[in-house]
Amino acid sequence: MGKYHKRKRFWLKRFLNGLIAGALTILLVLSFIAPAQATPEKDFVDVSHWNNSKGLPLSFYQTIKRGGYKAAVIKVSDSTSYLDPTMSVNIANAHAAGLRVHAYHFARLTSIADAKAETAWFSTCLKNVGFKSSYGMAVVDVELATASKSKLTSYTNTFLAQMKAKGYKIDLYTGSAFYNGKDPSLDASKLSVKTLGLLDTVPAISNLLGLMEKKERGSGQTMK
Repeated sequence: MGKYHKRKRFWLKRFLNGLIAGALTILLVLSFIAPAQATPEKDFVDVSHWNNSKGLPLSFYQTIKRGGYKAAVIKVSDSTSYLDPTMSVNIANAHAAGLRVHAYHFARLTSIADAKAETAWFSTCLKNVGFKSSYGMAVVDVELATASKSKLTSYTNTFLAQMKAKGYKIDLYTGSAFYNGKDPSLDASKLSVKTLGLLDTVPAISNLLGLMEKKERGSGQTMK
């Protein structure tokens, strides 16, 4: 009798967890479809393990594509050892849904050597997940002022150059205040990514005017 009740509680717990996960996914989809219909210029979402510990389902990406979104920007790695546990599911499902897929690395750049090490880690993670340059861009997310403006700019350029040399299309993910504020952490005039405005082939990302800038202007919605 005791074993029966334990099995019953086990299956009930699994059922409830599945029900909750399904409900959260539906709410997440609705939160994107509503603004997409109201403002069709919103064209991308930024996803990571924070949104769903198992990755977002194919149905989510199919739904937001029908709602007008064109791309997904997916977190892959961080520093020199962290791998987002949902990247494989998110990249595969976003690609299967027909969205443009971009991958980003959260940078913690402290030296040229560190920039090269983080590039190597990002590249390894992209290869392991089967990310192809034809999917979209390899993006460096620079949000931390880990060095002086001149040094951080140099480290960022090193990261971008290393990724470009590996055959990836590249871009910078940062906010306008980080390179164009009163006390910027990046020197925009010396960054290797210089073209302002949206890229014709990748509407979700622009050079310099990157994802975070688009978010600030209200033309994109992130899920980070």
